[in-house]
Amino acid sequence: MEESTSPTPRPKPRLKAEPAEVPPDPCDAERVPVKHAFAPRQFEKVNQGHLNDPEAISVQGIMKENLRGEPAYVPPPRPRKRRGRTQEYLLSLLLGNGAIILIANLTKFLPALFALAGMAIFTAGVTWLMFGVLDKKFFD
Repeated sequence: MEESTSPTPRPKPRLKAEPAEVPPDPCDAERVPVKHAFAPRQFEKVNQGHLNDPEAISVQGIMKENLRGEPAYVPPPRPRKRRGRTQEYLLSLLLGNGAIILIANLTKFLPALFALAGMAIFTAGVTWLMFGVLDKKFFD
């Protein structure tokens, strides 16, 4: 067998070329001018005859009648406060810390250091409750 260094070229099949239909270019067509404006609207004027009528209803007239008919608004008096928030805070601190001191003095069960720690915790808690949690409306 003989070996060849170059392969033999295969003949390519020939296809019959049919002319393709090319669509017309849209840029070649004549351009139609387009108007980009709205047509003026024709509005029908309704109820124009009553403007000069003396018996016509007017908003200003209705408002003047309403003001003439009612007395001016006077807010009701606020009831006097029994105590302010600060007074109740100081009273609760006095009573709570006094109770802790009294228990510490009367019993040998509560050492002085624990009494001071209890007073600090009680004071912090009451301060947070009175000025952080509770609203001013609660005390009115």
